[in-house]
Amino acid sequence: MQYKVLHTTGSFGNFISYLIDSHVAGQLLDDPFNASGSCDGRDTPTENLHGGESFYHLKDEIGKNNHETKFLACVWDDEYFPYILHASYGRSNPGQYGGCGVQYLEKNFFDFAKKHDSDDFFHDIDKLKSYFNIDINENNPTVPRYILRQYFWLKFFDKEKHKFWHENNWLKRQPGLIKLDIEDIIDYDRLLDFFGRLFERTIDFKKLHSVFCEKNQSMIDFVNSKKILTAVKQKRDITIDSISVIGEAFVFFELEKEYFDIPFFCRTDFFKTSREILDYVNYFPNVMKQPNKLFCQEYKRFPS
Repeated sequence: MQYKVLHTTGSFGNFISYLIDSHVAGQLLDDPFNASGSCDGRDTPTENLHGGESFYHLKDEIGKNNHETKFLACVWDDEYFPYILHASYGRSNPGQYGGCGVQYLEKNFFDFAKKHDSDDFFHDIDKLKSYFNIDINENNPTVPRYILRQYFWLKFFDKEKHKFWHENNWLKRQPGLIKLDIEDIIDYDRLLDFFGRLFERTIDFKKLHSVFCEKNQSMIDFVNSKKILTAVKQKRDITIDSISVIGEAFVFFELEKEYFDIPFFCRTDFFKTSREILDYVNYFPNVMKQPNKLFCQEYKRFPS
């Protein structure tokens, strides 16, 4: 039996391919993780199809009753887009950043783009120039944090235009795929059950799964960002631990959706506590309140 894993960037396709290979071998193979905490760059007998350009053409083959190949898809609900976005910068690399790619790009965006194995992130540099009139080059390699935050904020606004969003929704629509959700992957018992059903047997990979979760800085950042938003919603005061610039953009985007006429987009500094956020909302001058023009243009997507 052959297995093919289809996935968008950041949705654990390489990790699932590793686990398939291990189950076929009957034992855990060598530690698959690189410096970024992902399994990118690992040679695998299981074909790993990454991105729409590599799997859209398989639509007819997926739909057939194929007894020789099983097609698996790693999919995610829309609420996980902030995680996916972070992972596309932080984890989709074989380890050349010595850790999380987002932490690297916060300090040196030009070198981050240069170290990648494609020109994808130089497109970001072009867009930063177009949106913010900032030249990023060898002599000016660092994007100010508040500008980076605004840049990623715009990505959240345009989520439904993002290629990952379209690829993921394409996968979810295909009837011939065995679908594995992100929430099943990050929960060991559910993932163990999935492999037990797939192979009618399983191997113990609990320790490896714990390492997988501990190394996933993108998921940790997503969870911490959600904790801030929950504290604000519940009007609880918590100290805000350090989160990435993408996490900050996600928090500001969600806050501005909630408090439609109070701007967060252009704040220079991030908040230190959830109480600061609540005070900002409660005492924002009434005469200064005005909905974000982008939200007004897309009011059907963002009802007040």
